[in-house]
Amino acid sequence: MVSVPEKRQDFSPGTVSVLWVALLIAFAAALYCTRLGATPLRVNAEIRTFEITSHMIETGDYIVPVFRGETRFNKPPLYYWTVSVLANLVGSKNLTLTIHRLPSAVTALLVLMLGMYWGRLLRAWQGTLLGLTLLAVSYLYVVQARRGSFEMLLTLMTNLSMLCFYLSTKKRSMGLALLGSLFWGLGFLTKGTPVILYVPLVLFAWFMLQGKLSRLWRKELIGVLVLGGLIAVSWYVYILIFRPDSRSDILGEALLPLGIKATQQTTAEHRGPFYFYALNIWRDAFPLSLFLPLTIWHWIRKRFYEPDSPERLLLLMVVIPFFIFSAIPMKQVHYLLPALLPLAILTGKAIEEVGEMLTGWARLLITVPLLLTGAIAVAGGIVVAVGLHIVNDLSVLITFLIGLAIAACGVLTLWWSYQRHLARAIAGASIGIGILFGCYFTFVRPIEDGFGSGSLLVSPQYNATLWEAKFTRYPLLRKLLDYDRGMRVVEKSKKRAMQQGTNLEDELRKSADGQ
Repeated sequence: MVSVPEKRQDFSPGTVSVLWVALLIAFAAALYCTRLGATPLRVNAEIRTFEITSHMIETGDYIVPVFRGETRFNKPPLYYWTVSVLANLVGSKNLTLTIHRLPSAVTALLVLMLGMYWGRLLRAWQGTLLGLTLLAVSYLYVVQARRGSFEMLLTLMTNLSMLCFYLSTKKRSMGLALLGSLFWGLGFLTKGTPVILYVPLVLFAWFMLQGKLSRLWRKELIGVLVLGGLIAVSWYVYILIFRPDSRSDILGEALLPLGIKATQQTTAEHRGPFYFYALNIWRDAFPLSLFLPLTIWHWIRKRFYEPDSPERLLLLMVVIPFFIFSAIPMKQVHYLLPALLPLAILTGKAIEEVGEMLTGWARLLITVPLLLTGAIAVAGGIVVAVGLHIVNDLSVLITFLIGLAIAACGVLTLWWSYQRHLARAIAGASIGIGILFGCYFTFVRPIEDGFGSGSLLVSPQYNATLWEAKFTRYPLLRKLLDYDRGMRVVEKSKKRAMQQGTNLEDELRKSADGQ
């Protein structure tokens, strides 16, 4: 174990300040928005949301989702509406990928700001900023911030709802309760039933563990909850009444997470073992996930917090969805996205409180994640420098400077960890990992998904001779960029386009979508 000099912690108000907030938001905005439309469509969910929204904008029918000529009622329409409003505001008649993905990027920034408000409430402002800094560059969070899909909007609505409900209990404010109910209803209109696990069920458990369930049955609160429920089911009621053909689809989507496939038009099955999330969270929530042992240790030391505390409420927002989603057959990594904000807040609180002692287990649980992240940043700097030069043909000087910047962040993280400057170490680690992910998503991912989806292979700009030379020189590159899969997609799509007289681009999307 590394010997740590006895120095004072740097959790002073001057260290984590308004400047930190401004830099965090600016850095996150650059990470989420740079070349947002460069990556071609490849993920099934994003392909569907893009085509459904495009159809709504073209036809003016914003009530009935239509995907490739068939109605699709298994997802509510709030994200489609959000993108449609943005497209109409900018006067775009043809939906672009940038406009389609921009709401996710903006809501990701709003979620970070919401976390800052929680930090004020918990009187753990500095620690919360540290946790949010780690969250902002976590892999899954960056992926969903750059993807045009329901998940980030759902994350914002569920966390806004929970914050309003918590404040309403402390301030005895029906107005805040109404707001909480409104956001809960909008969350349901974003993705349906998952929001139940993050708001009503968590609130029920929170009050039950306090022995105050009776507070949920007050007449005025029941009215508030009914209002939220009406908002939640409004679109469903309209569709069920005026489109009877939707009933089996809606029922099938509701039953699918339980492993019951009632109809053929439900979304794809994603079965996984009970340990799916326990295993995948280490990759998907990296680098935040490296501090999970510290956070859990802090929960145990605090005896899982006081029953009526906001920390207990945030803890339940993490634990309840985690165990329920682990228990049901259908699993996808993004199901836990709304839980990452409360997890980041509690992680930051643990770092701030435990970091003041830095002895024994505390030293180990904080130092090891920082050392790992620093080492990954150093290695990542080398990989990025080589990768950008080979894949993107950037000059040696530019790739060297980018790689050097990432590696330097890693070295500083290691040094500051040794010096017990935790805030600086976390900042250095986050900047290094953020630049690394930024290079991947803005430069490499567009080419990787371009090959994998086949769209790059049929592009007029594709230089087959150049890429064949690269694949001959670097055989592993062919596999890393999904070239062979893309060739199969193109061959299949060309054959279908010739047989059916359809557009090759449409057939490529169908092949990427698994159809």
